[in-house]
Amino acid sequence: MVFFYTDASIVFSGFIIEWEASPYTVPMDGGTTELTGSLGTLTSPYYPFNYLDDYQYTWKITAPSGTNSIQFSFSFFETENCEDYVRIYTSHSHAAYSNKCGVSLPATTGIPGRYAMVFFNTDINGAYHGFSLQWEASTTIVNIPSNSGTTNLTGSSGTITSPYYPSTYLDNYQHTWKITAPSGINSITFMFVTLQTEQLNKPVCQDYVQIYTSHSTSSTNTVKCGSTLPSPYTVSGRYAMVYFYSNEAETVSLKAYSGFSLQWTTSTTTVPSSIAFETTDLTGTSGTITSPNYPNNYADNYEHRWKITANSGTISIQFVFNAFNTESCVDYVQIYNNHGSPSSSITKICGPSIPDVTSDITTTGRYATVYFKTDSSVTRTGFSVTWTASGSGRLGLRSNWHHLNLVWVLLLLCII
Repeated sequence: MVFFYTDASIVFSGFIIEWEASPYTVPMDGGTTELTGSLGTLTSPYYPFNYLDDYQYTWKITAPSGTNSIQFSFSFFETENCEDYVRIYTSHSHAAYSNKCGVSLPATTGIPGRYAMVFFNTDINGAYHGFSLQWEASTTIVNIPSNSGTTNLTGSSGTITSPYYPSTYLDNYQHTWKITAPSGINSITFMFVTLQTEQLNKPVCQDYVQIYTSHSTSSTNTVKCGSTLPSPYTVSGRYAMVYFYSNEAETVSLKAYSGFSLQWTTSTTTVPSSIAFETTDLTGTSGTITSPNYPNNYADNYEHRWKITANSGTISIQFVFNAFNTESCVDYVQIYNNHGSPSSSITKICGPSIPDVTSDITTTGRYATVYFKTDSSVTRTGFSVTWTASGSGRLGLRSNWHHLNLVWVLLLLCII
């Protein structure tokens, strides 16, 4: 149907349209096509011309028996970034998938097995030329850990990566790796080579890596996400578990993340107190420290030290708590006047709310340590504390007393 409209004033020469019947059939919006065989080509509607707005279509592929994988290769790709997209699923259901969007030609993607599904979605405006996608059944084995599956690892060392690393990992995906080191091993250390996962609003993680201190999800754990490379993480004993989770991407957040590469090594060194621990070195003039997984609950049997080295010339470091909620009083935060000498502790804080003492916590000099420790039961949301280095400023309560004592001594010497 063609509709032409004019108002009550001003006329122009108008238009002429030529039309011609075409044998091309546009797949019905919201429909599904079942495909079989060893190869084929899929295109967006009207390709190579602009596709339709507000359109969805699904292609379900079933390759012949004996197929080990289905390889997908784009010869052309141009969609609105990233409101319009192509999803390649690893089965005929809405399971794990790989998102493709934007104007860059995606890398070839291999889906394990003989079943796959391609889904194309567009929003209500902004049509582009679309895509041309070739698929082919292959005997090539694609080694991707199964979605919601578990891989058992043994030995003294190894490397764990997200699926398709270093290319974009799958969305709506999760996998667990259980590590059992040889007898005689007393600790396992994890070190990230790379980390790039979705984290839209810090400190909340959309996609993350979780490391447990045993084969149980109820054991001590730490969550890692975003693009900042974490410090090494050491757990006691010969058992550990790594869990990777990615959510189902929202249209507004379809971005490419390369995932992670995580190396693990074993040692006969015993971790003190059989507690998982981490140490993070911080530099600069200010920052914010939070308990692991904040604002969600922290882990049991956990300790972490943040060692602060402020810039040269710093006279003091002030700490202001933004939130505080720990088990009273066995899970606590302790702040030291240097990098951790027991005698340099200036405060120890615990409980369900921010104590009054936190209104004035200031260390002297450019070094300070924040220490967090939890016991074996009951967790809370933890804490958030902001630290600020100052070239001149107040000294902490304990330091003020030392300063006053020194003044009195000098006065007495003058009198004598």
